[in-house]
Amino acid sequence: MELIYSLVGYALALEQANRHLLTLLPQSERIDGAYRRMRAEYPERAVRELLSNMVIHQDLSDTQSSPVVSVFNGRIVFSNPGESLVPKERMLNAQPKSRNSALAGLLRQMHLCEEQGSGWDIVVASCEAFHMAAPKVESDEGLGTNVTLYSGDAYSRMKKAERREAVYWHACLMYARDDSMGNQSLRERFGLSDSRKDTVAISRLIKECCDEGLIKDEDENAGDKYRRYIPYWA
Repeated sequence: MELIYSLVGYALALEQANRHLLTLLPQSERIDGAYRRMRAEYPERAVRELLSNMVIHQDLSDTQSSPVVSVFNGRIVFSNPGESLVPKERMLNAQPKSRNSALAGLLRQMHLCEEQGSGWDIVVASCEAFHMAAPKVESDEGLGTNVTLYSGDAYSRMKKAERREAVYWHACLMYARDDSMGNQSLRERFGLSDSRKDTVAISRLIKECCDEGLIKDEDENAGDKYRRYIPYWA
């Protein structure tokens, strides 16, 4: 789905694209007590924010490309021309930058995007609320910027790399909230229980992420029971 704005303008095009995209996305049935409820496979707030972001952060000097949303079985890809202006691993916590500040300000006034610097927080938090894999970012000067959302909420079906990325972004989100990550908050992020099995599994995952250099101890002198974790760069 290519965002066509030349005839109607960005404001109308974004609203139309958002409505159309939501009709294309699958829903699944969930059991809530005695009720069966339908829920979208992707968080609507994340979809809306990524639509706005790919418009705001596009490189308008590239006349050969335009923002595009590609819907596949099990994933959505949001693409825009132009490399990300901040390192992809710092998108949540870095000082925000925009190629098109005037456009960004106008879209904020129209309530078509969130406050400056809060967009990636919302995308990550929305994925966490759905217990999904973290959004995947790819950015290259020649290929532009791609952000992929993956459907599904089963920790057991996530690849090791997806779990580690989710841990990193969870630590970044907690740090942005002036907090730190712990075993319990990470279990909640993945939709896991308080059972010993899940607690031990998350402890192992945290250790792997520490060994890989994605996160680190907030206080190296804290006992095992009270350990908290922050991003490696904090």
